[in-house]
Amino acid sequence: MPLGPVFRHEMLAAGRKRRYFWVRVLVGVGMLLLLAMGYLSVYEQTRFQQGYNAVDGAGRMSISGAAMLSSTFYVMFAWATMLGVLLITPAIVAGAIATERERRTIEYLFATDLSNAEIVLDKIVARLLVVAKLVLATLPVLAIFRLLGGVPGALLLTHFAMLASTATLTAAIALTVGVWCERARDAVPRAIGAVFAWIVALPMAFFISSLLMFRQTPWADWFNTSVLMPTIQAMAAVHPLMMLFQSSGVLGSVLGIDLDRWAIARMVLLHFVAAAVLLGVCVAMVRRVHLRAAAKPGVRLKATTGSAASRSPYENRPMLWKEMFAASVRKSGTKKWVARLGVAVLLIAAGSPFAVMLYGVITGEWRVDFETYMGVATGIVTTCGSILVLLIGSRAAGLVTYEHERDTLVSLLSTPLDSTAIVSAKTWGNLYAYRWPLIGLALIPLLGAMIETQALLSTLGVITSLALLSWAATAIGLAVSMRMKNSIKAIATTMFVLLAIGVFYSLLGFTFAAVGGWSDNDFAIFVAPPLAPFLIAFPMIVGAESSGPPDEVVASYALGLGFYAVIGFFVTVNNKRQFDRINGRSPEAVPLPVSANHQPLASQANSC
Repeated sequence: MPLGPVFRHEMLAAGRKRRYFWVRVLVGVGMLLLLAMGYLSVYEQTRFQQGYNAVDGAGRMSISGAAMLSSTFYVMFAWATMLGVLLITPAIVAGAIATERERRTIEYLFATDLSNAEIVLDKIVARLLVVAKLVLATLPVLAIFRLLGGVPGALLLTHFAMLASTATLTAAIALTVGVWCERARDAVPRAIGAVFAWIVALPMAFFISSLLMFRQTPWADWFNTSVLMPTIQAMAAVHPLMMLFQSSGVLGSVLGIDLDRWAIARMVLLHFVAAAVLLGVCVAMVRRVHLRAAAKPGVRLKATTGSAASRSPYENRPMLWKEMFAASVRKSGTKKWVARLGVAVLLIAAGSPFAVMLYGVITGEWRVDFETYMGVATGIVTTCGSILVLLIGSRAAGLVTYEHERDTLVSLLSTPLDSTAIVSAKTWGNLYAYRWPLIGLALIPLLGAMIETQALLSTLGVITSLALLSWAATAIGLAVSMRMKNSIKAIATTMFVLLAIGVFYSLLGFTFAAVGGWSDNDFAIFVAPPLAPFLIAFPMIVGAESSGPPDEVVASYALGLGFYAVIGFFVTVNNKRQFDRINGRSPEAVPLPVSANHQPLASQANSC
């Protein structure tokens, strides 16, 4: 029976979780805000246009204005729902198998009469229904703007078909990644990274193809025509954002004219076929992967074995050593090389366009000016950096909840380590885990120094922005993790808080500032500073321009850095102060200090 007891248990557990209810409420409120933003945008754009009767003399919107509002909101709705599915689906599905392995309950599933197919299918269908309920929460708002007209019904049907197929393929990718993860907090960011790699592979390949077109050599023409272009066409055929761009068109235009139903139907079919293949891999490997991992003991690093003198100096600080290096003790050589290979693939995907550009500059086959290079670097570093900050925060959200789920928090609290040592070690360990992606992003603008030396200042600004954003994200994630006992719930809460601070606030503020007629100074002071993509992109944009930026933009950048520095500092200090209280350990309960020979110090007797 495909939908058996695991499916019923998953649906029953999902129905009892309050966070899904509040997420649905937030989705509905978000759609209402999009509708309000669309109305304000269309109203302000059309009431002063000459020769277009979108708003009558009494200030009421005309029929043509209502149709424009409907088409504008549909484009916003379509992009919001598609991006939401690509982001939320991995977070919900990735931990389906990893959570069972983490709680050591997957052995009970394997001991039953349930087959691998029943376990995997029940898990993914139940999680997809949770995603579907979130999408269905938008239907009331969808019914409101459908009354305004201007959006063909066939366009809505094709959009929901694309949402269904994209969610299915994204869930299959996330579940496949989760099968090879032992912890939910590792599965979620890895699944999001895999989906992100799928999405950005097409623009990366297209950019490399456009660069090779400038080369007038036979091998470049052959590679571009015979290898790269067919690959781009195949990726475009299954790329949901490309199909969405072709079907939705431009804001305010007539929708559905360029709708290619056969191309969308082919994409939907290919999505389901790819999802079926990935699910087949999950069915074949879910039991084998876990049993193989359970049968092999961890392999200790050679650098941390031997005498005390040959060990890493961080082992003198046990908590810091645990957070930075102890995870590698539990991993086999194959898993470590797979992780390194994944990071290398992401770095190659992000850096290959720059490598091609620099190769052409060094060989003298074409000329690439500094502004062009920094423009490309700005787009890639800003996108990858923003997503990397979310991943850093999501990993930090599981730092304490993982101790709860592994029943190791009591052992940690019984050690002589104080709250400052624990929180500091977890903060530094979380940043250390993402050292290579952060270094890779910093190298991209640094390569521009081969063209212009002013790229060094841009690199310094990017490093400062990424460091402060990563620190604030780690502090927020750790604060959430201290107050929750479930990793998935902590990760979802942390990502929502980071998006609300770094993106949603500035977007809403920009809309109301534009409608209210705020000055540039007011906008720079009250709206732009928390916007994380702006803080990452600003150093590279300024470095590429010959003229200096406006004073209010510089002030906005400085306020943004100060804002996240203050968040990182005060949240970290508060985490150190509140760690013992939240976990029920009072200062009097901290064990007595120990001497250098690890013997307890004698306490003095109270005088009579």
